[in-house]
Amino acid sequence: MKNSVLEVDPKRYGRLLARKLPAVIRTEQENERLIAEFGAVRQTLLRTRPEEREYSELLTVLVEAFEDANYALEDQRPTAGCAA
Repeated sequence: MKNSVLEVDPKRYGRLLARKLPAVIRTEQENERLIAEFGAVRQTLLRTRPEEREYSELLTVLVEAFEDANYALEDQRPTAGCAA
């Protein structure tokens, strides 16, 4: 996790969230939409405001939560045929 705290303007961040409407991801289509949104934000990250950086982190958390829940890898212990 980051150690620094962003100086986020609550009004500006609220307007950004109202425009983008991020929410818990429930479908693959929503996941793909937020991944694309994240890509668009990441391309301009060096020029973004703190609110956009915070939004980018929110997208990361939402996508990771969906993918962890839906694409969780099975137990990673090697099987007898794969043991070194």
